[in-house]
Amino acid sequence: EYLERFIDAEIEPVSNEEVQVRAELKMIVNQLKELRRVKQVWLDSQEGGKKMNQTRRRVNLLKKKMSEADHAVFTAELGRELNARSIVLKGLVAVRDKYSKDISAKEKEETKMKNKLKDFTKARRGLEGSVYTLVDKIFRTHGADRAAYFGRKFEGIDIRKIMDESDKIFGRDGTGGDIRACL
Repeated sequence: EYLERFIDAEIEPVSNEEVQVRAELKMIVNQLKELRRVKQVWLDSQEGGKKMNQTRRRVNLLKKKMSEADHAVFTAELGRELNARSIVLKGLVAVRDKYSKDISAKEKEETKMKNKLKDFTKARRGLEGSVYTLVDKIFRTHGADRAAYFGRKFEGIDIRKIMDESDKIFGRDGTGGDIRACL
């Protein structure tokens, strides 16, 4: 993954559209973090989530007391308090649901941008002259093929092959190496 990030950042030419998608994705991720933070602050606040939970417990208690009450005046009092607290509870739940809805919408936006970026990257990396293609060819000439595995990750024996051939593949002391020569 480090090599791929390095190639993307320093070597492989990236289109303006891909650069823009990357910037938008970064902005969306930051907005999503902020939305989650704000929701959590609200949930932890005395006037937000804590009040919602206290009100919910009180509403449930009032419902239980009303079902057990046998005096009409007492039942009417409980009913008035239950109605008032239910209205407050609905408002608090609506606020929480709005936070959740905003987060969900932003997550969908994030997924859409990630898929867009994946399409750009896939198209760029699949080109014959791509650095990724050249680097993969170098690894294959030394007996390590990451394309054969799920997620294009190197597995056990291939890692050993790379380690055995590391001076030839990467060079030594900042000089030589097949990858360095292709870059």
